[in-house]
Amino acid sequence: MSDIDREIMRVLPDAATQSDYLSTPDIYRRLAGTVQNMPWPKTVHRHLARLEEEGLVETGQRGTASVWRRKAGASGLAAKAGAMINFDDTYVDDALHVQGTVMLSQRLRWRLRSFGPNVELLGPASLRAELAAEAAELANIYSN
Repeated sequence: MSDIDREIMRVLPDAATQSDYLSTPDIYRRLAGTVQNMPWPKTVHRHLARLEEEGLVETGQRGTASVWRRKAGASGLAAKAGAMINFDDTYVDDALHVQGTVMLSQRLRWRLRSFGPNVELLGPASLRAELAAEAAELANIYSN
C-alpha cells in the first residue's frame, strides 16, 4: 500500500461508526493540509477507486458526485495489505516453494510480475488466470 493510500485511509470516515461519506474534493482538502507533494484530485480519485476494488473502501453517490468511506474493519486490513501472513517456504527438487495467506492487492501483483518467467502462481485461480492473460498479451507484443 502506497503512502498516499495510507493517508487516504487515515482521513476517510469509517462505516463501522456509521460515519457519513466524503466526496473526492472533501478528501482532497483534508489531505492537502498534511501530505507533501500532493497529487491532483483525479489521482486521489483513482487511488480511491483502486482501494474500492481491493475491498477497503465503499462508495456511493451524492447527486452526480462519488462519495467514499472506509469499510467496517478495513483499518486492520489496510495495515496488513501487501504483507504475507502465515507463510512457509521449503525447497523441493531444487525449487523454492512458498505458501502463504496474502491480501490480493496491486502490490502483490507487482511483486509476482517482478519474477518474470521464474515464478508459477498455483492459486487462487482468478489471479493465476489474470497473470496468464497478461503473459499472453506480452508474448503477442514481443512475437510481432
